[in-house]
Amino acid sequence: MYELKVQSGLHWFLARVSPVFSSDGSCQSVCMLAREITEQKRTEQELRKTKEEAERANAAKSEFLSRMSHELRTPLNAIIGLRS
Repeated sequence: MYELKVQSGLHWFLARVSPVFSSDGSCQSVCMLAREITEQKRTEQELRKTKEEAERANAAKSEFLSRMSHELRTPLNAIIGLRS
């Protein structure tokens, strides 16, 4: 994969290069096929960013639930202890 910086920004290309041989077996020329994959790369970056944000939100939720569980359990244990 190759990156090419042009005036309008960064563009990505997926390129494949193959030799073209003559009948005597020597390399006569080279054939290159390139396809622009800029949009695909931008989508991958957005998905990666969204995934990281979701993971951070999930960690914050887990932390909140853990703290709330502890805060509720402490007084409830005292109440349960008084009933016994």
